[in-house]
Amino acid sequence: MFGSGVETFAYSYYFTRPQEHNLTSEWDFIYNKAHNEYLNYLATTGFVGLLSYLFLIGGVFFILIKEIIYEKDKQNKLIYITLLASYVTILTTNFFGFSTTTINLFFYLIPAFIGINIIKEQKEFIFKNKPFIFQVFGVSLGLVLLYFLTSYFIADLNYAKSEKASQIGDYQSAATYLDQANRLHNSHIYLNSYSLNVANLAVLLSYQKDSKQSIDLMKLALQKSSEAISASPKNVNYLKNKSKIEYLFYQVNPQDRKYVDSAISTLKKAQELSPTDAKIPYSLSIFYTILFDFTKDIKYKDLSFKEVDKSITLKSNFKDAFTLKTQLIEKYKN
Repeated sequence: MFGSGVETFAYSYYFTRPQEHNLTSEWDFIYNKAHNEYLNYLATTGFVGLLSYLFLIGGVFFILIKEIIYEKDKQNKLIYITLLASYVTILTTNFFGFSTTTINLFFYLIPAFIGINIIKEQKEFIFKNKPFIFQVFGVSLGLVLLYFLTSYFIADLNYAKSEKASQIGDYQSAATYLDQANRLHNSHIYLNSYSLNVANLAVLLSYQKDSKQSIDLMKLALQKSSEAISASPKNVNYLKNKSKIEYLFYQVNPQDRKYVDSAISTLKKAQELSPTDAKIPYSLSIFYTILFDFTKDIKYKDLSFKEVDKSITLKSNFKDAFTLKTQLIEKYKN
């Protein structure tokens, strides 16, 4: 009825993602929209949302056709014909693809143009009767929106800076930028990236023998990762990120298997949400072979083969999985 939520296609898609998708060139890309805007409305806003959009589209058509038929002024009639033609092109491209930012702007601006043109004679009457209420409401709403958008924009600038810092291994700066971003606009997206940067920072400090600060940062990284998952529990990428963090902490503490067990548990949750993702069983296979090293229990050897075979079944041209299976065969043979 209500879909998975506005703009949630990027992670709500995984549970229904077909296995055949793994054989495309963009198999591990993040798909933020369905490749049909109306299917995207249906998936993210449900029947209620889809019908509201169709009602808007139908209303625009009804008003434009009515104005074209009854409008006496030739210039106005030409404007309405042009707007109708423009709207039809937008609806057509949205059917065979998905909307971009510019197309979405015109999707809403065209009805606004129509509304302005129709009520221009009534505008003076409306504002003449209630000028103070309209001015106060308009200014207040404008200031609130401006503050919100400015904060969000500056937060995203900080996020972009953190991405660049992270790419060159400056995890301290990246974490600082993300902390500033989250203060401006609280978002699980920033928390997720923040947790991974803090985790990398903890690993670096552990190599510098600063064990106390490293342990504190490890706890902070897991806490922020859990907060991100709690805010968006169906986001597969957040669960994958948490398993990466747990793998990093295992490398810092190679004698402690708790991080390996935790990573396996995290990946199993991700597998429930994304059963056709070939990378998840691939990662599970690696963790099971680490457990075999800990325990020498043959069941972990069997599980490592089982998961890597599952990965190959899901993606028959997955080179990394074939390489891993070869390595496992060599390892267990010896």
